[in-house]
Amino acid sequence: MKIITNEKKIAQRKKWANILSPIAMVLLLGGLGLNILSLRNSNDGQITPIYFYGTLALLVLGFIFSNISSHLVNHWVREPRADQTLAKALKGFDSKHYLFNYIHKAPHILLTPHKVYVITAKGQKDTVSVDGERWKRPFSFMRVLRFFAEESFGNPTLEARQNADNAQKALDAILPEDAAVPLQPLIVFTNPDVNLTVNDPTIPVLKSTKLKSFIREQSKGPAIPHDLRQALTTGLSGGIS
Repeated sequence: MKIITNEKKIAQRKKWANILSPIAMVLLLGGLGLNILSLRNSNDGQITPIYFYGTLALLVLGFIFSNISSHLVNHWVREPRADQTLAKALKGFDSKHYLFNYIHKAPHILLTPHKVYVITAKGQKDTVSVDGERWKRPFSFMRVLRFFAEESFGNPTLEARQNADNAQKALDAILPEDAAVPLQPLIVFTNPDVNLTVNDPTIPVLKSTKLKSFIREQSKGPAIPHDLRQALTTGLSGGIS
């Protein structure tokens, strides 16, 4: 198994997380401090407009920066990252398998001897269910408390389709016009604590612990020709060794 990861991108995102986190804290504390100051300097209960608008601006900016920094920390700083979990799950495959991380708009692309898999990784750890294309997550107060610390869930099916489209564009730019290789989107939950219920999904949905066996079961049909594999390994690496 060969793993090619855009470490430069990871380092850049970590740097921004380290920059934005303290800025967000300063903005929020500044808004709180200005609000307290406005109460102390109010006349007959009337708050001076400059205090009100200043407090509002600082809190709004603090909220925005907190959301951005929390996303960066959760996605790029906190370990194990998605790429690390996928690498562990796929450990043991031979050198004909390549995992490309964060090189293209599709974050994780797995090249096997028979197919290209586009993996959409989700890190949620609570109860998740999917029926066809309908996703559900029961409400819980713990999830509210983890709002800033948890990555956006959205609609994994739509996200997987978008990642597959982006991966297909990358393949089209690499392969000759008359060539094509099978491409399969996957939705993989990387947190071992997720309680996952799957019913007839339009895109395969599985835990990372089941990923290796799934890939082995799908290893059927004609192999990708050697020349196309060579072009894919070179093109998908994006010059990263």
